[in-house]
Amino acid sequence: MQKIVIVGILISWGSCLTVSFGQVSPPCGQDQTKEIYDSTSNNYHHYLVSFRLGSVEELSDWSREEIFELWRKDIQLVHPALRKYKGPLVPCKLIHVKIGPIRKNPIVTEVMLEQATLVNYSLPGHFLHPGMVERRLELRDGAYWIVTESWGEGRWPRTNERQSEKVWAPLNEKFQALLKAQSIR
Repeated sequence: MQKIVIVGILISWGSCLTVSFGQVSPPCGQDQTKEIYDSTSNNYHHYLVSFRLGSVEELSDWSREEIFELWRKDIQLVHPALRKYKGPLVPCKLIHVKIGPIRKNPIVTEVMLEQATLVNYSLPGHFLHPGMVERRLELRDGAYWIVTESWGEGRWPRTNERQSEKVWAPLNEKFQALLKAQSIR
């Protein structure tokens, strides 16, 4: 993650920190979130999962903004939320996600419209806290991609990295199927 220092204020490029009057506000007003991680920590993890949704030609009915809007309409496509959560993603609303057999993992999600990015922040009580997952809709090489990248210092860092594809692939595949089914509008 690229960092920029401006007049002594650290701003995380591409993340959700907001600056007002020289002070940095935490994402979603949650002081327990963390955006900077120590890569020398034994618990540090980082992973990157890229999933191709389809070519621009295959998805020619859709703009990037429309794809991002459709993605946010179903919280079950954004992260592994418990089944009780239905409907659209509500920015900064506290919800619980399922990590393996553990069902009570609190997160908040910040939406960055211009970057077509969703950032999930773990909160205390989350099995893998502290950590964050950035889910981006990217247009590159003539195709739309969902890129999922995560950083953190929570428990089981190597397991977290190894399981990343398994966690995100089903959500990405469901969204791809929905997108293609609705392509003939």
